[in-house]
Amino acid sequence: MSCCYSASSSILILYFERFKYIAFSVAMLGGYIGVVTWPLISQYLLSKFGYSVAMGIMSTFSIIHLLAGLSFSDPHLENKDTESNLKLSNEGKRKARVSADRDADDCVDNKLAAAFIETDAMDSIEAVEPNSETVVTETGEAPEVAAEEKKSLRQEFVTLFKLSEVWLLVISGIFWNAAGSGYIVLINDYIVNNTDLNELEAALGITIAGVANIIACICVALTGSLKFNRFILYMSSVSLATIGIFIALFATTKAVYYTSTSLYGLGIGVAVATILAVVSDLCSVSQLPLLFGIECFSEGLGGLSLIPVAAYIAENTEEKYGLLFVGSCGVVGALAMLAIVVLDARRRR
Repeated sequence: MSCCYSASSSILILYFERFKYIAFSVAMLGGYIGVVTWPLISQYLLSKFGYSVAMGIMSTFSIIHLLAGLSFSDPHLENKDTESNLKLSNEGKRKARVSADRDADDCVDNKLAAAFIETDAMDSIEAVEPNSETVVTETGEAPEVAAEEKKSLRQEFVTLFKLSEVWLLVISGIFWNAAGSGYIVLINDYIVNNTDLNELEAALGITIAGVANIIACICVALTGSLKFNRFILYMSSVSLATIGIFIALFATTKAVYYTSTSLYGLGIGVAVATILAVVSDLCSVSQLPLLFGIECFSEGLGGLSLIPVAAYIAENTEEKYGLLFVGSCGVVGALAMLAIVVLDARRRR
């Protein structure tokens, strides 16, 4: 699933260079719709058909990943093949016209015929061994670009990690993912044990967060064509989710709790929907899969290392201190993005 997510996300930039901000938002909208509806579907299947049959039915949905993968292809390679075939066709037509003119003109003198032969020979030499100027003109790529494409994976890693923005993005990914996932892990027990709300009312708050995720993705998709700083949007969304986490510490009524989950859901939804846009603004298209993989790895690392710490704090002290810890992680993630915003503003100046 992780490989599918990384590959299918990265390829969106190749297909939608102009509308890349909208494309990933729409894709994540489908993901959040599945998150909200899938528990209901799975519960229905389990109750009606039993575990074995239900799991068999649910496993068939994995075929969607296979079909999506088979439909993916590099559009740039297709364009290059089309251009190459068009050039060959035009070259064949030109030579055919030259040959017809020769046959029709019986009065051509030897010098003119020799000129034709020399021109044809020069064309053949240029077709076999194009010079550097022809390469730049026909392919639109300078030799420096071609050299960049031949960089090894190790060189790409070194190039990316020389950027301060990449390190800050990794730090942000570690902490904001820990904040987002840690909130889901701890909030139910905290609300049930520290307020008058029951388990169903606490679970409804998570559903509200899922609906807020969908609304956030729709809003990001609708505003994807607008020009504004995606780093600021990402930082603001992480900050909004963090505010929702801190509000939960003061939740004593349904209104306060549902406000907390709504802000959290909106913030996380916008952050996830804009992450690919943020990554694409930090690197070239050829480096995008690598940097996006690094970002996904950092998010997983944060969930693996920091959520157990938050759970340990909550179990050995109180749930609110665990929530306070994940909220602090959100603050660190937002501050890391703020540093990227500042560096980006300096570079633009």
